[in-house]
Amino acid sequence: MTNPRRMSAALVTGALMLVATGCGGGSKKSTTPTTTTLTTTRTTTTASGKKVVHKSTKTVAAKPKSSVPPLSQTPAKTLTFTGSGVKDIGKPDPLRIPTDSTIQWTNTGAIFQIIPASVKVQSPVNSKAHSGTATIKKGAYYGFLINAIGKWTVKIVPGT
Repeated sequence: MTNPRRMSAALVTGALMLVATGCGGGSKKSTTPTTTTLTTTRTTTTASGKKVVHKSTKTVAAKPKSSVPPLSQTPAKTLTFTGSGVKDIGKPDPLRIPTDSTIQWTNTGAIFQIIPASVKVQSPVNSKAHSGTATIKKGAYYGFLINAIGKWTVKIVPGT
């Protein structure tokens, strides 16, 4: 039969050896999500006139704050894109255009197109010219395909 005192001493000695050799213990950062506690209090009166307080508490995970500011808080600045041939812009992050703007474009080839990812958005450019302008309404646009022959530059200038 095993002596409980010897077993406890062996366990403690083993644990100390693990910590001393770096195989145990140590500190870890907590990855516990932020929570919010909601408390509801309700008071009722019994038939005998006694007041009873009912309290319930519920802890829920807090919603993470979005790192993307609302469109109204997005600064109006000129966006510039360059490339050659075919390229997607506005993916994975949307193009955030806070005010009606002008698209200014140049192209060295025989065709230049800006094709929106959404069928709800009209294609702003389909041209055989080497430069031009088009208007674009404010909004968040999830992707435009630039289809061109040759080198191109696209500028989205706010408020013009």
